[in-house]
Amino acid sequence: MDICKKAVLWLLAVFLVMGAGFPISYSFADLEGTVVKDIQIQGNQTVSSNVILAKIKTKVGSPLKPRDLNEDIKRLYKLGFFSNISIDMEETYDGVILTILVAENPVVKEILVEGNHALKDKKLLKKVESAVGKILSESQVQKDREALLQYYREKGYYKAEVDYKISMDVAHGDAIVLFSVKENQRAKVKKISFIGNKSIKAKSLLKIMKTKKSTLFSSGKFNPYEFDKDTDRVREYFRMYGFLDVKVEDIKTELSDDGRKIFITITVDEGKRYYVGETSISGNETFPSVDIMKGVGLQTGKIFTPDSLRRAQSYIKRYYYAKGYIDVRVRVETYLDTSSEAMNIKFQITEGDISYVNEIRVEGNTKTRSVVIRRELKLEPGDICDGVRVQRSQERLLNLGFFQSVYIDIEPTEEVDKKDLVIEVEEGKTGELGFGVGFSSIDKLIGFVEITQKNFDWKNFPTFTGDGQKLRFRTQFGKERQDFILSWTEPWFLEKPLSFGFDLFRRQSEYLSDVYNEKRTGGDVRLGWRIAEFLRGDLMYKLEETEIYNVSEDASDEIKIEEGRNTVSSMTIGFTRDTRNHIFVPSRGMLNNVSAELAGGIFGADRDFYKLYSKNSLYIGLPLNLILRLSLQGGYVNNYGDSDRVPIFERYFLGGANTLRGFKYRDVGPKDEFGEPIGGRLMVVGSSEITFPIITKVRGAVFYDTGNVWREFDDFALDDLKSGAGFGVRLDLPIGPIRLDMGYPIKKDEFVDYNERFHFNVGYSF
Repeated sequence: MDICKKAVLWLLAVFLVMGAGFPISYSFADLEGTVVKDIQIQGNQTVSSNVILAKIKTKVGSPLKPRDLNEDIKRLYKLGFFSNISIDMEETYDGVILTILVAENPVVKEILVEGNHALKDKKLLKKVESAVGKILSESQVQKDREALLQYYREKGYYKAEVDYKISMDVAHGDAIVLFSVKENQRAKVKKISFIGNKSIKAKSLLKIMKTKKSTLFSSGKFNPYEFDKDTDRVREYFRMYGFLDVKVEDIKTELSDDGRKIFITITVDEGKRYYVGETSISGNETFPSVDIMKGVGLQTGKIFTPDSLRRAQSYIKRYYYAKGYIDVRVRVETYLDTSSEAMNIKFQITEGDISYVNEIRVEGNTKTRSVVIRRELKLEPGDICDGVRVQRSQERLLNLGFFQSVYIDIEPTEEVDKKDLVIEVEEGKTGELGFGVGFSSIDKLIGFVEITQKNFDWKNFPTFTGDGQKLRFRTQFGKERQDFILSWTEPWFLEKPLSFGFDLFRRQSEYLSDVYNEKRTGGDVRLGWRIAEFLRGDLMYKLEETEIYNVSEDASDEIKIEEGRNTVSSMTIGFTRDTRNHIFVPSRGMLNNVSAELAGGIFGADRDFYKLYSKNSLYIGLPLNLILRLSLQGGYVNNYGDSDRVPIFERYFLGGANTLRGFKYRDVGPKDEFGEPIGGRLMVVGSSEITFPIITKVRGAVFYDTGNVWREFDDFALDDLKSGAGFGVRLDLPIGPIRLDMGYPIKKDEFVDYNERFHFNVGYSF
């Protein structure tokens, strides 16, 4: 009995001691308003305590609020890092200490995919944001599942199923995520039908959609995201033709029983077609309405479209911008005449005051000298702040090729009639050192080494950049061609809009003919001057030695007589008018060039001839981002003085990637009795080409070329024109633009024994 009493007393003592050593538990409500003295984090191994403290609203020094504590627990759960969270409190003499106890989710040890056959693991796992080594978040795994499902739908697996399973190893604190895929049959669009399109044919609507039915040239895959954008394209297309109230009322997507075919039916309600009614203008105190309305382009009775209205509003703004009214506002009001379905339009103008350029600031140029930028601007301090000239200044800066982007902001100043121009540029790469191998359908396999600097400055050691000069050195060598070129140009000679430069070259060509080779060695000096905004003149003196060698014994007498060396000394004058909006990838404007070359005579050397040449290109932007290019070029060369003929190396030839596609290089024009091209004195060639977008930086093309070369001027005849047509692809790659064309000769001579010709070329076509 004594032993039992002693045991009970001993246990009671133990409990008393333990009770004195542990805090008494309180509820949140009991301590509401008590100052939080400290917040401690326990149980976290991967997640930083700072991350947890930053997420909660309760802070040290603030009064305790039970509502905030409950919200804090919810916030921490939303992080997705924890499987369990609790908060303990310890009351002290001057406040309360909070301890946040967390149990972390396991770390992802491995992510696996099973059941997939059509799409590889590597591609699928790129769509998963959960990662090995990171804390498992089931909410993220659910998002990953949706991403995989969306990816399958984009690839045409419309009935694909994706599920997931998480296997946890509690002992090691990690987990394996397994995505199970059931791909099912890949569905392809079999048919797209329209209902309710009374005025616009389904054929036209199908052309503007990215979703296509399965054909030889289309995969027919169905992408729900892209199809949603297609419905927007359909609506916009109807609005382009005056149906402003058009609605896509219903879309039915039916899957065949075998799961392989998708049938789409789109029901539209066209609504009414609207026409332009009366057009008026008010608020124009400075300029007469008749002058402003000349270029508006809204004619009574024509189909009314939102796009035509935007263009009219933009034109009026540009009209005022060009006269310095930068602050002009043009408000548009439309009134529908329900009896005639005509849209009456009123332009309300608030002219503001004429503005002048106060200060021009240049920002962002770390390599290019400010003077290089300023000399391209069409405005100076004190000029009328002409918005059209501001835009032209931006185009000129972009055409330099030095900058990735150019922004010109017009900022107000303390004086109402003064504006500051801020030119902000983002410099791009202007210098390149390249070497490697290349290939073209003309040159075959070649190796090359090239150094180019579009923003060269010979005085700026050691970078040699910043003054806008152009330097190019290239040497290339291959089976058909060996070239050496050194070129330098100063675009602002003597700080005036004069360009000065020179070229030194040596070109050895074996691809020009099967029966002879050609070598050219020489140089030229160039001088150019800007006559007007879009017009420039060029003068060039050239001294060149040309050698025709390795002439085959089987060559005709017409070619054998050309064997040997000839020196040509000539002067060329040319004029160029360029109104293109971009020099590399234009979508509007014209490029016109005419030149005349005089060789021999007062310039001496071995050959006397004169050459006339002209090339003209017109670029037209069409709807749906189509670009039409029309070009026409012609040339004539003739001998005079002591020369009894035009040398073969100065005659005109056609055929190949840059002239008449569908034919071999130089294969169009006069030939000798063996079918070898010998060139002619008169050349005419025309081309039409439409390019269209496929994906970013890739455009498709269809083209038609026609032309010929004649021995003499009097031989010219329109019914003697040769022609070719075809299709191609334009790639805008970091190494440069690449053109791939498949051409088919349509009208040809008796020596052409092929039915198609593939053309591969690097560079821009003008």
